[in-house]
Amino acid sequence: MNRNSHQNEWTPIQDLDVRKRAELASILHFKEGYSVKEIAERFNLSESRIREYFKQEDEKLKND
Repeated sequence: MNRNSHQNEWTPIQDLDVRKRAELASILHFKEGYSVKEIAERFNLSESRIREYFKQEDEKLKND
């Protein structure tokens, strides 16, 4: 999920590359056991961005 500060709400990730990166981060964390810090370092992103990716995956699972 991405935080839309103008609307003060979370919105789904639109960019296909970012969605794929979010899915890979989720797999690495929940199935392979990598820490958020390790994933953030691997993708050269902040830990908070990785946690936002997990929020996106949680929302997707709730809607399935």
